[in-house]
Amino acid sequence: MKKLYLAFSFLAVTIFQIQSQNLLTEDFLYQAVDSLENSGNWFRSGINTEYNIKVVSPGLEYPDYPGSGRGNTVLIANSGNGDILYHHFSKAVTSGSVYLSFLFRSDSLPTSVTQGNCISFNPNTGGTFLNTSLNIRRISESSFNLGIRKSEGVEFINSVYEVGKTYLVVLKYSFIPGSENDISSIYVFENSVPRT
Repeated sequence: MKKLYLAFSFLAVTIFQIQSQNLLTEDFLYQAVDSLENSGNWFRSGINTEYNIKVVSPGLEYPDYPGSGRGNTVLIANSGNGDILYHHFSKAVTSGSVYLSFLFRSDSLPTSVTQGNCISFNPNTGGTFLNTSLNIRRISESSFNLGIRKSEGVEFINSVYEVGKTYLVVLKYSFIPGSENDISSIYVFENSVPRT
């Protein structure tokens, strides 16, 4: 059976208010291991399944992106429901906007799976809410769409992306005063790093 491989190299989570500050930078400077759990303050939630999130070599590369090609990468095989791994920010975030930037590549798209998600934010309250998750939808053996889910339903970008190509993806979560009105956004870059 073919497997869907999602490999991404997570670099930075940043909050922007009056000025920005990095809350977490992760270049996966670890040896290749069977599970990311217990590496660099990553921990697992739930049962330990046979579908571990592995650290593999080599890392992803993207022109002019800080941290590109420095460490290894995380490999997610779509063979079943994998483990969920978490890493806390250096402090809780409850206002402004939070950005998660990372490199992403899909190596294959089996016909047995048409849609799924692979990385997200999670609220300070814990649980497995998996807010602002990156979703992938298979179009063909060699192409897919990317989308974002805030809490219910997924909104996909109309652009078509290619298997085997590395993309710079930025997820943004904006806190809006009031109840149930925060905003989730996705930005995908193919060739360069934007200035803003």
